[in-house]
Amino acid sequence: MAGEYAMATQIVADALATAQERTDVDAESLMNALLTTLLGTMMQTHTRSDVERFVQYALESLNEDEFLVTRGC
Repeated sequence: MAGEYAMATQIVADALATAQERTDVDAESLMNALLTTLLGTMMQTHTRSDVERFVQYALESLNEDEFLVTRGC
């Protein structure tokens, strides 16, 4: 597992744990906000087509044992 993937996994786990502790944050809404923020950030440096291909690849990879993270996507 790439270091970036492990770091991202920890960031999301920490955010969701914080959401569980707070009464003003809904975990489902937080996940939506995180995804929207990440997609928006990716759109700043990638084309829509590139982001769509990456999202499709990521969704297809979720059923596999290990998610392959490549650099420069």
